[in-house]
Amino acid sequence: MCCSNFFSCLLTVSALLQQGTLVKSLEFMAAFPQFGWDCIVLSLCSAVGQLFIFYTITEFGAVVFAIITTVRQAMAILISCVYYGHPVTATGALGVLVVFGAVFLKVYCGHRLRKLKLAAAPATPALTPVKGGESNG
Repeated sequence: MCCSNFFSCLLTVSALLQQGTLVKSLEFMAAFPQFGWDCIVLSLCSAVGQLFIFYTITEFGAVVFAIITTVRQAMAILISCVYYGHPVTATGALGVLVVFGAVFLKVYCGHRLRKLKLAAAPATPALTPVKGGESNG
């Protein structure tokens, strides 16, 4: 990710140079110092967010991360529709139901599969000592 961000910066600087707007961008940042601080805070938040992404994928796997991302996006859309009063079409409602249905099925089926595996696992007999210091089993 560090290399990706580095090349993103290089691409941005080269595009600003090609368009002749690099100096204007730096002048804008000098004229409005709060903008520079906003850029720094945004960059730090992005870096911390990437750390959380890496941690989530490492600890829980890519599928869980994809589910988290999908649910977050769907919730953001629903909250936006409610907050701003945007109408939800029948197709949009169907899409939301499909997303949440898929997430629910993923969680439910994973839980059922774990239960079935636990039930099908053979119970290992405990070793009990027998006279003479030998154990059975």
